[in-house]
Amino acid sequence: LQRAADMGLVAACVLLGKCYEKGIGTAKNLQEAVKCYDKALKYDYPPAMIARAGLYLDEGGSQGAEKAIPLLQKALKEDEADTWGWDARKLLVDAYLTKGTEEDRDIARYILTQEAKEGNSPAAHMLAHLCLEDGEGEHYREILRHIAAEGYQRAREELDKAYNGSSWSECL
Repeated sequence: LQRAADMGLVAACVLLGKCYEKGIGTAKNLQEAVKCYDKALKYDYPPAMIARAGLYLDEGGSQGAEKAIPLLQKALKEDEADTWGWDARKLLVDAYLTKGTEEDRDIARYILTQEAKEGNSPAAHMLAHLCLEDGEGEHYREILRHIAAEGYQRAREELDKAYNGSSWSECL
């Protein structure tokens, strides 16, 4: 990967960055990962934008989220085939939720709602938990029941835990 990255293969830069980020085949080194991602960013390569945004979010706080959001928005615009769509949108939701303003929370909720409408069960699951945090317990349960019926196992398990041993279990 190093040779390919040195030769300017952008995809290799991102893969090498992942190796440094995760410690795969080399010692974990976030500074080297950043260098690799930044090299690939010069070519407006969506996977590099997504990977770099992920590191910004790992830094934590609203400052990391502020840096991640423009990269993720650009990645989504550049990704015409929507190859990286959910990966980028999930990170974007995380970034908006990290910022934590009401407006940012509404944007995150909108993204999750759109994904859920398209049949994205993990997005619907995230939306359900956002509803629960907002005190919308019935909407939370409605979403969980819907995606569980469609076969989303995590929702089924969550519903089972919620009703197990309660006086409501006979109503299932």
